[in-house]
Amino acid sequence: MRKIFPILVLMALPLVWIASGKADVVKKFGSVSFAEMMANPRSGASVSDGLVSVTGPDGQVFLLWESGTAFLIPAGPFLEAGLDTSKLPGNIIFDAAAGTLLIGDAPVRGGDNALGEIFNSFLKTKRPALGYHGAMDHFGLDVGGEGKFEWAIRPEKNDKDVVFILDPRPLERAGLRPLEVKGWALLDLDVTMNSKAPRLASLFEIR
Repeated sequence: MRKIFPILVLMALPLVWIASGKADVVKKFGSVSFAEMMANPRSGASVSDGLVSVTGPDGQVFLLWESGTAFLIPAGPFLEAGLDTSKLPGNIIFDAAAGTLLIGDAPVRGGDNALGEIFNSFLKTKRPALGYHGAMDHFGLDVGGEGKFEWAIRPEKNDKDVVFILDPRPLERAGLRPLEVKGWALLDLDVTMNSKAPRLASLFEIR
């Protein structure tokens, strides 16, 4: 019954990303849900040196720390799909030596805080980054204004347990052909109350 209650509360919310109200049920239950996802042994999650990370099966990594979020993604599939790294915007960094794309903030390491402390410290200054995506029954976090990291509230009833989402437009302007990126699907996802837009999505199951 304890798990059913937050789900019923959230079902009453709009079917898009929402901001907090006085009760802020998204923050309350989102924090619990994030901890549950991190505790799942199949989530590829870890906490080290003040940095929370979730690693997908294709090497894509979501990073969170007290002051920011980022994706660290293997660049190979994007280069093969036409990406010209010399044309990337300033918030997408290509590391040729590591073969990665960093999207979002520059990660900051340090400290020995536990997951809950890091997550709560992040929300103190970045509360709008956390939202609820009702159409997919996901919580999620904004990543650098170019993407979102989402996780299912009930992975046992969801075929999209963990999802890395990218806005393809900045990458298209740098030559990317979104339909050709291996390991990523181009999906129409909710971006506002009344509209959808194409987004690159990489997902995996943890149940």
